Amino acid sequence: MPTPMKKPRPLLLALLLAHLAGAACAADWQLVLSDRDRRIEIDRASILRSDAGTKISWGRVVLTSEEAQRSGYAMIKALNRYDCRNRTFATVKRVYVDADDNIVREEPVGAEAPIAVARNTVDERMWREVCDPPSAVELQKLAAEAARIASAQPAAAPGAAPPQAAATATPSALSPAAAAQAPAAPVAPAVAAPPKAGESARA
Repeated sequence: MPTPMKKPRPLLLALLLAHLAGAACAADWQLVLSDRDRRIEIDRASILRSDAGTKISWGRVVLTSEEAQRSGYAMIKALNRYDCRNRTFATVKRVYVDADDNIVREEPVGAEAPIAVARNTVDERMWREVCDPPSAVELQKLAAEAARIASAQPAAAPGAAPPQAAATATPSALSPAAAAQAPAAPVAPAVAAPPKAGESARA
């Protein structure tokens, strides 16, 4: 008598779907935080429910061209699992890519203990984006503000540093090994900034 197939666990199924979505579907990358060296973004199209009270999503850190030349990669993408009830997250996978989105290297992350989301950090911003996403009206306001800032940038004085987001950044979700501190800017998203040249960080 054939052995009945076991149903896949919700988390494993969600991770598989997220991986396929990240590879095949059109991403919807939204800015969460930026400074003069990097942008931290989240792919809203990749947010999926997994186990009860948890969600997974892709986030990324986009480096400036100068920082990318020093680091050897242009972006760090991280697949993170967020516990919306207990305010924790864990990184499932980390991928380093070049400017053409070609994979430089991948880092599957072992069973690491969930990390508590500290207040006023990059990680908290990312956690909120996943677990408590903004409404359509709030998204429209954010888009309008981003467009206003973008249109004002050409008129900025030569040599002026780009505007920094507001918040204390202590990223870990997106950085490569030992949690690189995000620049002390005013607002922090929960994706974790990439390491500077020569640093290790956790993504």
